[in-house]
Amino acid sequence: MYNYAIVFSVENKKKLNYEKLSIILSTSIREHLPDIDVYCGCFTSNTISDETKKHLKKLNVNIQEIDIFNERDGDDSFYLRLYTKYFFSKTLLNSYDYLVYVDVDTLFLKPLNFDFDPLDNIVLVETIPNWVKKHESKNTYVPEGNLYYNWIQILNHKNKFLYDIDFSDISFLESKMADSFISKRIDNSGLKLIEQNIGANHCLKPITEKTQIIHYDDLDYDGCFIDLEDLYPETYKKYKLLIEQILNLKITNIKDYYKNIRDLYS
Repeated sequence: MYNYAIVFSVENKKKLNYEKLSIILSTSIREHLPDIDVYCGCFTSNTISDETKKHLKKLNVNIQEIDIFNERDGDDSFYLRLYTKYFFSKTLLNSYDYLVYVDVDTLFLKPLNFDFDPLDNIVLVETIPNWVKKHESKNTYVPEGNLYYNWIQILNHKNKFLYDIDFSDISFLESKMADSFISKRIDNSGLKLIEQNIGANHCLKPITEKTQIIHYDDLDYDGCFIDLEDLYPETYKKYKLLIEQILNLKITNIKDYYKNIRDLYS
């Protein structure tokens, strides 16, 4: 049996609730994978609160605090997705057979079970369709070519080179540039690309009875946490209670928000 760990990162954003989302994520990991090591990276000067640290430590999450990036204006922190993969690949792969990276705005629904060898010459991808590119191009530059938003990834010794990047390049930290750069690197890597079927992500990967993890994105109008209610009603009720009654957050998702956008731009 392989030995693996789960890794993610979080920062304290003034207008967002990433800290509390890290508690939701960690709670779900402990529900389904109680014995798996979990690591949370804090890589910016937006340091998380002592209260959040207390919650994570209760859930047996190892917190790694290293101030690499100065506090940045705006909400874009897409580069942290790549830096987290880089940092933990460099520091943990000598202790584990592989790592599972997830974004902080995810929720585990089941123990992990793969239909591929996680130590193989592979990389997971979630290919972004043209209708998403058309929609996003209204507000930001979207480059030509394949684009992958890899919110879940298997990190092993054969694919860790993908994330060995010069993170001092300021232009790389802006908006979609990080995703565009790594997408091109993946296409030229020689690795076997596996379209991920582990998790749900809006209408890109609708939630099913086989879904192991959901990328609900956020709890605001454009998130999809409410998609849990139909197929996973008990999970929905339990985490809704945690979110609203304990963490004092509000769920304001709009049902079928991205389905309507898909229909408009397809």
